[in-house]
Amino acid sequence: MNDIPVLVPVKGKSVRCPNKNETLLPFTLNYLKREGFENVYVISDSKELLGIAKDYKFNAFFEQWKEGGDELHSSWSLMQDLNYESFVLSSVTHPFKSYRLISQMIGLMELSANVPDFIATSNTFPDRKQYFLEKKQGNEYRFKFNFKNRKGSLSDSPEEMIDGAIYLIKKAFLEKVVKSNDSNLTFWSGNFSCIPNSAPFFDIDTIEDLKRFLSFISQFTAQV
Repeated sequence: MNDIPVLVPVKGKSVRCPNKNETLLPFTLNYLKREGFENVYVISDSKELLGIAKDYKFNAFFEQWKEGGDELHSSWSLMQDLNYESFVLSSVTHPFKSYRLISQMIGLMELSANVPDFIATSNTFPDRKQYFLEKKQGNEYRFKFNFKNRKGSLSDSPEEMIDGAIYLIKKAFLEKVVKSNDSNLTFWSGNFSCIPNSAPFFDIDTIEDLKRFLSFISQFTAQV
C-alpha cells in the first residue's frame, strides 16, 4: 500500500505570499513520513524546495512550471513515465491531514464497485456554497449546486465540501484531464468520491492566511 507514488507539486515562487512554500512544505513531508510513505516525489522548479525533499530522503523531481500550468500538469510530467495505475496528490497549502487518510482512500478505491476517477478529502464548512457536496448511491458524490463559478460564497450552516488536502487520482483520468482543452472543467466533471478529513482546515494563499496558520500552530504548541 505504501508503495503508491505520492506527488507533492510545489512552485518555488508565490506572488501573493513570498516564502510560503518553504514554510509549509515540511508540514506535508512530516505527515507523509509519519504515515510511513517512502515513494514520495516533490515536484518543483526550486532547488531550495527540492533540497528540503532530499533532507527527508524523498525523491526530488525538477519541473519548470509552464504558463497556465497547474498541479495536475506538473503531476503528469512525472506520472506519464511511472508504471502505476493511480497516485496521490498532496497539497502543501492545506497542511493539516488526519491520520490514515491515504490508507482510507486507497481502500475505498479498491472496494468501490464503480471505481471513481478520483477520491478527494472533504471537510465541513459554513461557507463556500458552490463547493457543497451531496452523497449519491454507494460512494459516489456530486456537487449539490450547479454553479459555473466555484470561487465560493457564504451560507447559513456548515456543510461538507472538498478541502483540497489530498487527492487519489487514476492515472488514465489524469491523462484525459491534461490533454483536454479545459483541464479544470474536465477534472471537476469526473466521477469522484470523498473521505472526510477531521483535521482543522487551512487554505493558505496569502500572507494573512499564513499568519493565521502560524498563530494557530503557536497557540497549539503553547498548550501542549
